[in-house]
Amino acid sequence: MNTILYEEKRNLIKKVVKQNLNITFPEIVILDKLIYLNKESVEALELKGLLHNQNTPISIQINNLINQGLLKKSRDAYDERCIQLHDIDLVKIKSIIEQYHLIVESILNPSLKN
Repeated sequence: MNTILYEEKRNLIKKVVKQNLNITFPEIVILDKLIYLNKESVEALELKGLLHNQNTPISIQINNLINQGLLKKSRDAYDERCIQLHDIDLVKIKSIIEQYHLIVESILNPSLKN
């Protein structure tokens, strides 16, 4: 991918992704990490560790993904600080990631459109 072209088109990509998929770029990154883990259940701390952004809260993004029916969360019975993400719909997430890539590719290479 041409990084310079991507940077020039980044705002347009973010706008089109939000309009078509009803998802933000940080949520796309989270979904990509969930696909990488390939688990239907994961601790939120493990996911956050993969994001390499320890100081940024991800609870808003997680809640938006829950509202879209992509996963569920629950707190540990003994330590409410521990959050478990479960019932992760990997099939639906993979579909969203594929759609995201199609959107990016169509914006970066408009000549490839049918």
